[in-house]
Amino acid sequence: MIDWAQVRALQSDVGDEIFDEVVKIFDIETRGLLGALEGSTTDAERSKIAHGIRGSAVNFGMSDVVEAAKQIEQQPEDVAHVATLRQAYDSTIDVFLTNLGAKRLNQEFG
Repeated sequence: MIDWAQVRALQSDVGDEIFDEVVKIFDIETRGLLGALEGSTTDAERSKIAHGIRGSAVNFGMSDVVEAAKQIEQQPEDVAHVATLRQAYDSTIDVFLTNLGAKRLNQEFG
């Protein structure tokens, strides 16, 4: 689930001109962190990486990602949560980017 009010607040904070770049950087960095998380070998490392992902996802209103990352922080020994976080991110970013594009089209041509 995506909190679009949070997304609009972030967009307002950073400005329309650079918002797309912020989204792109977030996606690239989060995918990198997910790769690091999948390759992590210690509970402390998994918890630290998940904390970083959670903090960024909050800013983008991605509640499913936030909750999945929180599970890793709370139970870093349960590596099954890593796959859950990956799935949550992949599905959420797809919805996010699709809806963001649709909203732009509506603004431009609506």
